[in-house]
Amino acid sequence: MTLISLTPRSDIWRVLGIGVAVMVITSTAKEVAGGNFDRKFDAKGAVEIESLSRRIDTMRKSLKERITAITESEQRFRLIFDEGLSGIALLSKEAKYIDVNPSFCKITGYSREELLEKSFMDITHPDHTATDSDKFNKLINGEIPCYKAKKQYIRK
Repeated sequence: MTLISLTPRSDIWRVLGIGVAVMVITSTAKEVAGGNFDRKFDAKGAVEIESLSRRIDTMRKSLKERITAITESEQRFRLIFDEGLSGIALLSKEAKYIDVNPSFCKITGYSREELLEKSFMDITHPDHTATDSDKFNKLINGEIPCYKAKKQYIRK
């Protein structure tokens, strides 16, 4: 029978410490991936594991800051979109309405539900269809970054 000496300096303690640190990091990574950005990475163990833990924790903090900024930006956009006096419509690449704000509905006379079943060409006045179609295609093809237009609609 062979006895193994388990002293604090033995390699088995080092391996066990790394194993525990990896388990802590794995568990914490799962929590962060699930949306818990407040869960701090603080695994202790071999120098490499501690260094990795610090780097991952820095990434976690950066992700949390970015998600907060995106959330705040979305809230500002929603406020402008929902409460703005200008008519705003979001279109798909196929020129179908994805979303419209209440002001756009008021301008066109259509309900949101009605507009979401149409393309912008369905309610564009014939005097504007050629220009709008050309500008829309240039926008989709990346030839222009955006376009604004004052135009007539076919009201309901």
